[in-house]
Amino acid sequence: MSFKSMLGVVFSTACVCAIHAQEAFDAEKTRALFAGTEWVLASGGPHDFSVTFTKDGQVVFSSSRDWWGWKKTFQGTWKPSGTRSITFSNNTTCELSPDRTRIYATDPENKRFTVVHRGPKMPPFDRAALAAILCKPGLIWAAEVEGHRRTMSFEGDINHAVAQSKEGETVPCRLYYNGYYIEVFRSDRDGYSAVYSLSDGNGLSLMEDGNGGWMLKSPRFELRLEPIQPGDPLAPQQISRARSSFGGTTWCFFDGKGKMNTVTFMANGTVSDFRAPNEKPEWVPYDDGTVRYRIKNGSQKLTPDTDNKRLLRESNSVREIWFSGRQPPRLNMVETKQLKDKLADKSKAWFNYDDGKKTVYVFDDKSSNMSIIMDNGTTKTLRWEILCAGYIRIGDEAFMVEGDTLERVEPRLTLKHEPNL
Repeated sequence: MSFKSMLGVVFSTACVCAIHAQEAFDAEKTRALFAGTEWVLASGGPHDFSVTFTKDGQVVFSSSRDWWGWKKTFQGTWKPSGTRSITFSNNTTCELSPDRTRIYATDPENKRFTVVHRGPKMPPFDRAALAAILCKPGLIWAAEVEGHRRTMSFEGDINHAVAQSKEGETVPCRLYYNGYYIEVFRSDRDGYSAVYSLSDGNGLSLMEDGNGGWMLKSPRFELRLEPIQPGDPLAPQQISRARSSFGGTTWCFFDGKGKMNTVTFMANGTVSDFRAPNEKPEWVPYDDGTVRYRIKNGSQKLTPDTDNKRLLRESNSVREIWFSGRQPPRLNMVETKQLKDKLADKSKAWFNYDDGKKTVYVFDDKSSNMSIIMDNGTTKTLRWEILCAGYIRIGDEAFMVEGDTLERVEPRLTLKHEPNL
């Protein structure tokens, strides 16, 4: 048989297979895949937002409240529309994932898209599996949106990301992940604002792309992995420990109660942390100078200052300064007097506002007493002392002196130093 004849046979066979695939849809087989199954919305809580496809063709949304309009979407009747898909009476489409553990739900009328999981509750969070999908060397998540290139790059520990806003601005973000549904929030000192979130209809759902890969899909566009281009904003990435200066170093810091503790980054790649004496986590350096490790108390991310003599661990709930070595820097007599004068300056007050209520902190440099004056006039007196350069303890809580602010270590609280009015 000639090559041309063989090619004709192959082509004819392919056409027959394609026609057969198109005719393979069996409504009853599809109905059997969905009938009597229970699912939970990835964008909701583990029990409050469930969807059930009844055997008589009804869809039931069980929820204590409507979740961004999905309660209205998941109602009415359903019918088979493909080998792994069904359509609701309101044109919402549900398609099974290839492994049949998830449903990709599309509401074209309201331009919404979400992921729904099989079973009565959300599956456990698999950080390693998610990181393997989101973080690919040399690749970045990108899409062309309204003539502009929008990108997203995730850090190796997937807690943080760097995104481009629709204005082209580079935005550092925190990632909130809930069962293949991703929300990304602009991270700053005053809180979070959405970059990609469910509330603005721009949330990102992680789903198969049909070609063996993945995409981050929103109702408006799809981010796919592409080669990194010059100028693309990238999240910090892991580097080898050999390129890091942390190996063999020890650092000390005061916890929220003013107790000094030490942490050592062993040259063999493990961390000796007093908070987890029976654990030996591995420390991971990043190309932005930070170092991270994970213990039972959570992820530890440390950022060095310009001369690498101090590290900062900061979040919404804690702010710690770590000093190089096993002992914190001490103050001489002149420095001690200067700090006392600063704290007890009668022309200024240390205060903070909480829900509109003002609390004032007044230091007495002679008696080492400090008065906390509440908004209602109630006064509480505590002892205070200097722990080291930049650290003091008020009662049983540690504070850092940073310019014109006093920062409580944990739980975090900022006191401002401003003139008395």
